[in-house]
Amino acid sequence: MASIVVTRRSVLVHKNEKVGIEIGPDTRASYDVHRDGQRVRITAGTGTAGESWSFSPPDNAEAWTQDIRSVIRSSGSASP
Repeated sequence: MASIVVTRRSVLVHKNEKVGIEIGPDTRASYDVHRDGQRVRITAGTGTAGESWSFSPPDNAEAWTQDIRSVIRSSGSASP
């Protein structure tokens, strides 16, 4: 189980007392988000250093994807 918190300015994925992903105004790492059916997948980094987290939101996977994509764009951490 993980906690996923999405606000207008940040995304936080927290699991087992550790931060897995933290995207905010000062984030410089590369992130991307995709929807696969009812699952939302957040990709951090690229190549062998890349990491992927996915989850099934409790409602409206498309809205979650759009909200996370908006945070990524506003932080300047979108993948090229």
